[in-house]
Amino acid sequence: MSFRYRYTSRAEQQLNRISHQDRGRVIRRVAQLAEDPRGHLAKQLRGRPVFWSSRVGSLRIVYAIDDSSQTLTIHGVGNRDNIYEWMRRR
Repeated sequence: MSFRYRYTSRAEQQLNRISHQDRGRVIRRVAQLAEDPRGHLAKQLRGRPVFWSSRVGSLRIVYAIDDSSQTLTIHGVGNRDNIYEWMRRR
């Protein structure tokens, strides 16, 4: 069964700041993650076990999985250095 997904307002802002080509790649990856959110395309973040990450080139997608509602919440999309720094401040 496929998970639904939603973007936080911050993630939508971040997504709109990246190039059109990268945006398409990120959207396709999120659709893949909805099919298997803990599969080989995902990595659980150390020190933040509720968050997962997926790599798309030099970009990272940071998300949380809610099994009870079968929903992925995309919390951030951005360059590797920036997205993890942003996560540390949360």
